Amino acid sequence: MPNKFNPNGKILWEGNSPLTGDPIVCIITGLKSKSSNEKTGDMLQTVILRTDIEPHIAHKTGMNRAVCGDCPHTGGENGQNSCYVKWFQMPLSIYRAYKAGRYDYFNNSDLKLLVGRSLRMGSAGDPSMVPFSVWEPLLNTVKTHTGYSHQYRHDFAIDFKNVLQASCDNFEDYLYASDLGFNCFLVKHKETVAPKGFINCPASIEAGKKTSCELCSMCSGSGSKRGKNIFINAHGNTAKYVPVVS
Repeated sequence: MPNKFNPNGKILWEGNSPLTGDPIVCIITGLKSKSSNEKTGDMLQTVILRTDIEPHIAHKTGMNRAVCGDCPHTGGENGQNSCYVKWFQMPLSIYRAYKAGRYDYFNNSDLKLLVGRSLRMGSAGDPSMVPFSVWEPLLNTVKTHTGYSHQYRHDFAIDFKNVLQASCDNFEDYLYASDLGFNCFLVKHKETVAPKGFINCPASIEAGKKTSCELCSMCSGSGSKRGKNIFINAHGNTAKYVPVVS
């Protein structure tokens, strides 16, 4: 009888959102096959999803606050619906496989699959919704990682300042997050001058796509030797929500 489990992904954690109390799950994929994402490179992907509603519906209705928290790019009545994640594609496929029982649980013996690899924390969903203790053994094993969070105003996210960039949508966000000890990933209008010391994302179009996230790893928090404050010019649907700041 063939193994019913998909060997390319495993369940890292199941629990409740620290923000809303709704049931959520964190799943890692890319354990057996490489990612073809040009910008990120070959990175292990992790998604944080509600377990009780399909992710594209949760995003559209604003019910994904359980996994996306205070991110202004979410959907619903109070959201901009400017998220870069295509929730009806990869996250939906993973959700349906999870509901069909296609993923086994990750355990310590699986850490060997992470050696020499790079980890993308929160390909969909905010990594800080998952306890830091879940991420710690992975971060101690992988070669490099990247990760971002909009939850730096919440106490449960403070433990992540050494490993995640604060996702900042304006200078006020940047000042607040940096005072807490976070490195920042700032989205700005193309005509706005970046704060002193910020580096243009090397994987961005405007920087000439010099490298990939896998090889760069500067978006790895204030505790990383490679960690820096990074900016990128707003593009796509997000751009119309980002004003010029003189």
